[in-house]
Amino acid sequence: MDFIKSWTFSVCATLLLASVLSLVSPRGGMGRFYKIVISLFVFFSFLFPLTEFNAADFKTDFDIESQYQSNALNSAQNQVEAAVKTRLEQAGFADCTVQCLATQIGNEIEIENVTVCAPSGSDGAKIKSEIMESLGIAVNVEIAD
Repeated sequence: MDFIKSWTFSVCATLLLASVLSLVSPRGGMGRFYKIVISLFVFFSFLFPLTEFNAADFKTDFDIESQYQSNALNSAQNQVEAAVKTRLEQAGFADCTVQCLATQIGNEIEIENVTVCAPSGSDGAKIKSEIMESLGIAVNVEIAD
């Protein structure tokens, strides 16, 4: 951003100086010569700051691949959680919460752990078997006290 500030300042100062010089320039043939010199001065003042231009000033770090992988991992976790939660609600366990832990290795997403937190009085074995039979996912069941 410093490049843009310095370039803008340079252009404004040059135009201001050029307008003052054009007002005091003589008339006639010599006046045309002054105008050509002033025009060249303005032209070079536009170009000179470009010598200080550095592409790194405008470089932004967009790590699209890691962002994509992170989104894919979150999406997979959300899908597993939603599927387990939906199946639990269909089986009559509506007050359960589901947490899924997944990791991504290369192009593969591995579900490491699915934990179901059920309210007290729930049958943990029944919840486990219901999810295993319907979705094929082994879950850990924690019963709240």
